[in-house]
Amino acid sequence: MENELERGKDIVNGACDRLKSSVTLKLIIIGIIVVILQIPTFMIERLNTRREKTGKEAQQEIFSQWGKKQTVGGPVLIQSNPDGDIRTVLPEELAIKGTVRPELRYRGIFQTVTYSASLQFTGKFAPGTGDALYFQLSDIKGLADGKFLVNGVAQNAQTPASLKVPYSPGLAIPLVPQAKNADGTINFDFQLTVNGSEELNFLPLGRTTRMELASDWHSPGFIGDFLPQSRTITPDGFTAEYQINELNRALPQSWMGKREHLDQESFGVNFYIPGNIYLQTMRATRYSALVIVFTMLAFFFTERLTRCRMHPVQYFMAGLAVVLFYVLLLSLGEHLPFARAYLIAALAVALAIGYYARLIFRKNGPAIVEFLLMLAAYGAVYVMLRMEEFALLTGTATLFVLLIVLMTLTGNLNRENGKSGNQ
Repeated sequence: MENELERGKDIVNGACDRLKSSVTLKLIIIGIIVVILQIPTFMIERLNTRREKTGKEAQQEIFSQWGKKQTVGGPVLIQSNPDGDIRTVLPEELAIKGTVRPELRYRGIFQTVTYSASLQFTGKFAPGTGDALYFQLSDIKGLADGKFLVNGVAQNAQTPASLKVPYSPGLAIPLVPQAKNADGTINFDFQLTVNGSEELNFLPLGRTTRMELASDWHSPGFIGDFLPQSRTITPDGFTAEYQINELNRALPQSWMGKREHLDQESFGVNFYIPGNIYLQTMRATRYSALVIVFTMLAFFFTERLTRCRMHPVQYFMAGLAVVLFYVLLLSLGEHLPFARAYLIAALAVALAIGYYARLIFRKNGPAIVEFLLMLAAYGAVYVMLRMEEFALLTGTATLFVLLIVLMTLTGNLNRENGKSGNQ
């Protein structure tokens, strides 16, 4: 009876030993841990989204006080007949010159770009008469100053409703009899100082529209339906020149009645802040599964080489350290430039992984190797983040190289199991 019990214990102990040394079981456990770690990764993505939303709310408070994204255009000539019908006429020539002075503003730890733009609109209308000129300005609160000359005569801007102009928002400039040219043309020269945020857009309302825009902002994004004919971007700022004619736009030169949207076509510039921490963090978390798998396999092969078994809890703790990287990146990135925040977070997590490897394997060699491997992994991810246009290519190449390395390292697993079984 005792012999049978001893034999049963030996069978159970042997089965347990085989399970503990089973490569297949260990890989299954690692796979389960990788899947479980996607839960806190998803929570970090949600946190990143909430922080970005909070930042946008802070930006909107600044916008509402200083000026929102501005769309400026015009002027257009408003004509009316005795029946009350309205006719809108666009200028024959429209020349725009502008200088934009952006500035970073903060609300707590959140930042955004505001600007003050000095703009000059000059041009002329074909011979004719009219009641008023309408100038579109999407956020009238941003108008800091304005001088309006019509045929050389200064005029005071009024609200569109006061002159029965059917468009808004914006300004209306009355046409008085003394402000007329002998040939019937209507010349205008408007000089405005406009405050706004993030974007400055213009409307191509002239039969021929030309614009010269300059700024000391070093990272512009040209947006809208038309791109500049020429542009120069340097660390000290940018210049851009546009030329748009009647054939390029959808609006006719004149029409009866009111059009709901004069701004159906626009062009302009976006003063964006490079290295947006929330966008970069979201892009970094997309590679989280790759880094977690890389970390798990690095520990797995170190375990095989040192013949020091790791508990599943130890794998899980190492994976949590990788997940913590993204929280560190987000929290540091709200106060530091992205590159510096990424470096500090990567060093912190790599040191933690190296320290944990030293505790597990009781040797300095595996700890140093784990530290260097983690730095290499985060370095590869950083390169992929910086190479936006080649992110898919570099990501695919990284996965392919990782696959080749894994195939090389796992090629002898069946032989090792066979040897252990023969012994």
